Order: sequence, then structure tokens, then C-alpha cells
Amino acid sequence: MNVIIRYTAAALIFLALQVYLLDHLILWQVARPAVFLLFLLTLPFSLPAAPRFLIAFGMGIMVDWLGATPILGLNAFAAVLMVAVRDRLVGLLTASNYRAVGDITLSKQNALWLVSYLLPLIVLFHLTYFWLEDFSFQRFLTTLLKTGASSLYTFLLCFGLVYLFYRS
Repeated sequence: MNVIIRYTAAALIFLALQVYLLDHLILWQVARPAVFLLFLLTLPFSLPAAPRFLIAFGMGIMVDWLGATPILGLNAFAAVLMVAVRDRLVGLLTASNYRAVGDITLSKQNALWLVSYLLPLIVLFHLTYFWLEDFSFQRFLTTLLKTGASSLYTFLLCFGLVYLFYRS
């Protein structure tokens, strides 16, 4: 029960941080941070897939609904896709069966592992988000610029938060 309360409080904090602060810190009308992804990326790996997808959808739809997202469902879809790919990426990064070994925590990983874990998933999220937002290849380079800038901005914020709050 204590774990549920802790994760619920963390979800509400990340949601409030995203909607009330970070949605207003867009750099040069290009880089849009999505730090609520860190909550999704820190969910336990032992949590079954269905609850993870529901949590990702719930967080994404709340960010869409409460935030300044132009189309309802963009964050939700991109977040669910990112959470779906997360297990495959961790399987590649750990070379062993991480489910048998136990939960992988961000506090026990080195910086290279964190970069290899966070960066591809954040890029996937932003690439999905911006291509769905534009829904064409007419502004291909603009979409790539937004993806790169937003991914770097989000990654730096998430990496900093991991070192501030998740490291022991």
C-alpha cells in the first residue's frame, strides 16, 4: 500500500510540474520538454504490461487535457508507444533476463546505462508526438528540429532529476 501511495504522489507531482510549469517553458518555439516521461520510465519492471499501458495512457491524456496540447491524445499515444518499447530496450541493455534478476532501479545504474536507456525512449516519444502533430512530411526538417531540440531538452532535465532525486 505504501508503494501505491508513493507512486500516486509522484504521478501527481510530475503531472503538476508538466502542466503548470514545463508546458510554459518552451524554448524558441521549438523545444518542448516532457519531464512527465521520467515517471513512466521509473515504473517498476515487475509491473505487468496492462497496468503500465493504462498508467501511460492516463498520464498522457491528463497532460493533453490539462496542458496546451493542440490535439487530444498525442501525448497519450506517444507515451503508450514509449512504454511498449521500454521492455525491449532494457532487454537489449541488460543482456540477461532482467525479470529473473529482479527490478532494475535507476539509482543503481551508471551514467552510460542511463543515457542508453533514457535517450532512445525520449527521442521515440518526441518523434511520435511531433509527426502525429504535423501528420505530413511537408515540414520534415522542422519536425526533426523540434524532435531533436525537445529530446535534448527533456533528456537533460530528466538526467538532472535522476541525479538529484533518484541517486542514493
